[in-house]
Amino acid sequence: MTDLIYREAALSSRNSYLIMALRHREKGMSVFRLPLVALVVGMHLNGSLYSADDEIRRRFRELYQPHAERLARDWGTFKIRTSRISPGPEVTEKMTATEFVSPRCWYSTFQTVGIDNQTNTIKFRSAKMIEAGNNHYAFIVSKSKSEQNYTLSSVRRYQTKVERFQWEGVYRDIVLTGKPYIDLVDDPAVKFLALGPARFADLPCYELAVFSPNFERPGGDTKPAVCSFFFDDQRGWLGIGWRSSLLEGETKRPIEETEITYDRAGDGLLRFSKMSHWWRFSKDGQRIGKPSVEAVVEEFERLEAIDEAQSRLSYYGLPEPADVIWEKPTPMYVWLLLAAAVCAVLAFTLRWWVKRRQRQAVS
Repeated sequence: MTDLIYREAALSSRNSYLIMALRHREKGMSVFRLPLVALVVGMHLNGSLYSADDEIRRRFRELYQPHAERLARDWGTFKIRTSRISPGPEVTEKMTATEFVSPRCWYSTFQTVGIDNQTNTIKFRSAKMIEAGNNHYAFIVSKSKSEQNYTLSSVRRYQTKVERFQWEGVYRDIVLTGKPYIDLVDDPAVKFLALGPARFADLPCYELAVFSPNFERPGGDTKPAVCSFFFDDQRGWLGIGWRSSLLEGETKRPIEETEITYDRAGDGLLRFSKMSHWWRFSKDGQRIGKPSVEAVVEEFERLEAIDEAQSRLSYYGLPEPADVIWEKPTPMYVWLLLAAAVCAVLAFTLRWWVKRRQRQAVS
């Protein structure tokens, strides 16, 4: 199924129409007919691929919809504490992080320690950093022991997707759009390529492959890409990982593969156990060696809510971007006035009803 996925994705990109037209040109076709050939080929491919796209969307909705609300509820808001190991040739970096996540925002406090592989001693220790994101932007701030105010390290305004927290991959696409998986069904910018049984991390699962022409890369540039999402249909369609590949002509180049594993806590409920990332692949697209980064969960707690103010720059004494407008909560006095009005209407209605009953009794 995978080879078909990438071939269809490549053919669905705009450049493929021109490539096919140029092949006709090599056979002696007039240059004036090239645009017409490109148009006809494009219409033919779009007709066949988009009909398949509609059917796959319908099938995915049918399979996933019964689980979507429960997944968002059970995994939408939580606190997680992790240790992340990034092996290097000379230094191994270990980052400890405490992270809070909700459907509308997230924030994380973390610190990185570099350990010399030869002597097993600490080579460096970073200042404590805070990374956070909301529906408008994401940022990193830091504050050393000698500083009184927070320093802004970076701020990232969104272009093609809302930046989300990676652990949310259990029920949300954190690669292409930042949306819950069920919302991809109604996103016309994402093309559904394939859906069917597969194996991932030695587990039987379902694979959903989608194509996006605007996969956002670090630095802000966008490229066409295919992403496969893997779901454990035996455990309520939990997201167990994803694989991203850039399209270069009609070939694919894998750039990331992420695997999420789960275990059961003392109360019997599922919780996150580990997340592994691979960024090195062989020519045939297979993982090379151990994970490039591995995060082990040390604490996991489901929450009712988090302090969303901590996902905004203003919380750290820094100015908000000029064009960001936050919804202001309704003032308490408005609710009080509304409650008083409702009580007045009820009192008037009750008084009218009593007088009416009294007149009926007299008559």
